[in-house]
Amino acid sequence: SHSYLWGKKREVFCPNHISHGQFQKLNSIRLRNWDNIVQEIENDYYFHGIGNLYIVDSTPNISLLSKFADYIIENDMKINWFAFGRFDSFNHEILSKLKQSGLVTLYFGWESGDERILKRMYKRITLDKMKETYAIVKNLNIHGAGSFIVGHPGENEESIKKTLCLIEELNLTNYSMSAFRLTPGSYISVNPSEYNIILPNNWKQILLKAYIEGKNEFETDYYLIN
Repeated sequence: SHSYLWGKKREVFCPNHISHGQFQKLNSIRLRNWDNIVQEIENDYYFHGIGNLYIVDSTPNISLLSKFADYIIENDMKINWFAFGRFDSFNHEILSKLKQSGLVTLYFGWESGDERILKRMYKRITLDKMKETYAIVKNLNIHGAGSFIVGHPGENEESIKKTLCLIEELNLTNYSMSAFRLTPGSYISVNPSEYNIILPNNWKQILLKAYIEGKNEFETDYYLIN
């Protein structure tokens, strides 16, 4: 749903049906210029004396993140920083460098402890890979935070139990659990029939009206699960 808010190719959100592969290709992102990033870091560090940075990017570009770490190390900057990450983007080498540069916490989107639900989310990640990356993070003494979603279309009591078992197995202590929300611009909103969801034609207007009236989406009937 990010590109629905920030992207340029909004026509993707008006088709009758689109595959997940097509959906991804039609979504676009804009990477910041490296010189612009350096200018901001130096201004924060040398002028304002800031020693803690929060990189707000849900799926950071790994080569850019590596370049960021190299810059901090080469300039001997004493910075603690926090970032989001994907389990399939990291290995021991890159994580070691990030740790050396001052990385304190990585925030992951675990989402579920059930392989079936992960596939329905098109996460393209396995539980084994999640556990493998998290083990490296833990061994390097990097805090591994993360989030889970409960109630994704197709969720049941068994899949929720698998999520709770994963949390217990990995002894996770820093995580959040959120209820599923159907958001404009998400893949599910473009292909509701794939998830047995019925969306009225004016569902966005219903949602907007609820927000204006001070309600939230959990108090609003703007879609039905068939």
